[in-house]
Amino acid sequence: MVLIKPLRKKDSREIAMKKERYANIDVCPAVRNRKGRTARAMEAIGKGVRKAGGKTGSIFLTELAIERCRQCNKEGYGICISKHRCIIKDDFASVVAKMKAADVVVFASPVYFLDLSESMRAFLERARRIIPDSARYLPFNTVKGATSAVGVCLAGKNGGGAINCCMTLERILKNAASMLSI
Repeated sequence: MVLIKPLRKKDSREIAMKKERYANIDVCPAVRNRKGRTARAMEAIGKGVRKAGGKTGSIFLTELAIERCRQCNKEGYGICISKHRCIIKDDFASVVAKMKAADVVVFASPVYFLDLSESMRAFLERARRIIPDSARYLPFNTVKGATSAVGVCLAGKNGGGAINCCMTLERILKNAASMLSI
């Protein structure tokens, strides 16, 4: 598990005292199997949040129409770099809007071939392109108004690839988390 907004001991006490502060949590599993290991882990997180009085929602990336980035112009970008949105008409913009409205987003991916699932990678690769230059390389804990993000990678039987997958997700989320502040 990768925490993008690290919690100190003091922070966890504050959250326990002010449940409404983190009341809206979106879970974003990148899996097809709603009964598989990753989906069950996300349901357990959601159950804990609801037990504590919070609200959760799920966004199953594999059930949405989200294309890969088209790299619209010869520089490899399009209006995403200047207007901070994507021209592709699919479910991407609605997912970003839901995530911006959440207090915390949990990104969950099964480990496929030592890395993130294809649907998670496609979403995050587009998400990182809509980040304004002013926030693009800021340390993740300095972006004001950004939604907190948590990354979870679940490996299969032998656990192979989990560390690599977590490192990839952490690297992308440290940069892409600032897109949720736009």
